[in-house]
This record gives sequence, structure tokens and C-alpha cells, in this order.
Amino acid sequence: MFELNSVKIIGTVCKDAELKTFKSNNGGSFSLVEFQLLQTSTWKDRTNGEMKSKDQIILVKYTDKRYYDYVVNSIKIGLKLLLEGQMNGNASNYNGKETVYCHLGINATGKITKYTDPRPPAQVPPVIQAMAAKESIEESSDVPF
Repeated sequence: MFELNSVKIIGTVCKDAELKTFKSNNGGSFSLVEFQLLQTSTWKDRTNGEMKSKDQIILVKYTDKRYYDYVVNSIKIGLKLLLEGQMNGNASNYNGKETVYCHLGINATGKITKYTDPRPPAQVPPVIQAMAAKESIEESSDVPF
């Protein structure tokens, strides 16, 4: 049976990227870059026609060591990104309640792309316009995004 775990998410960075190092069970260590992305889903309620929205915070774990410095220095709060990677999760038992935590994993095969809203400026909400004004990422051809 063929299975596919591929996810594309557009959202706004809500926590700066930071490099984290962890100790492994065999005495060594490993590193990854973590940041958080705010993803908002909007839809029209079928019963009353009202617009509804739901915000989700997604933990992103970036594991391509070649670009750690670039990602840490470039991924800042307010930056709008298109992410491509794999959803991963783990379950834990806290106070007798089973909880599943998910994160988006991006490795060498994944992508991080600076996202530009395709809507005309008049249709882009003011909050998003304000966040877009803060963008400070430089375009470069030798990095993954």
C-alpha cells in the first residue's frame, strides 16, 4: 500500500526561529531549528452565512543542517511563509489524558518559501498588510527559500 505524508501550509511566523540542541540516548547530541507558525482557516457558516475563522499554532522543526544559520537569522515574527514538509506527531499521557502533539517537519526534501498574497492590496486585511511591511528577508538563489 502506498502512503503519502506531504503537507503545504501558508501562515505567519509568530515565534522567531531558534536553534536547539538536544542530547540523544547514545550520548551524542542533535540540533534542529524550531519556530511557530500561525495558520488561520476561514469559512462561511452554512446555517447563518456568517464568516468564521479558526487560528492554529503549528510548531515547525527544520532539520537541514546546511541552512541553520540562514533560517535562524531570516525567520522572524510577522513573515508570511509557504511551508512544505511532513506532519509528524507523538502521543503522551498527561494526568491520565492521552494527548497527541503534531509538528511540521521540514528536512532537505521540504521547502520554506516567502509567501506573497495574490489578492489585490485592497482585499488584504490591514493586519496582514502591517505584518508584510515588517518583512526583512533577502532574496538569494543559493538558499532553500
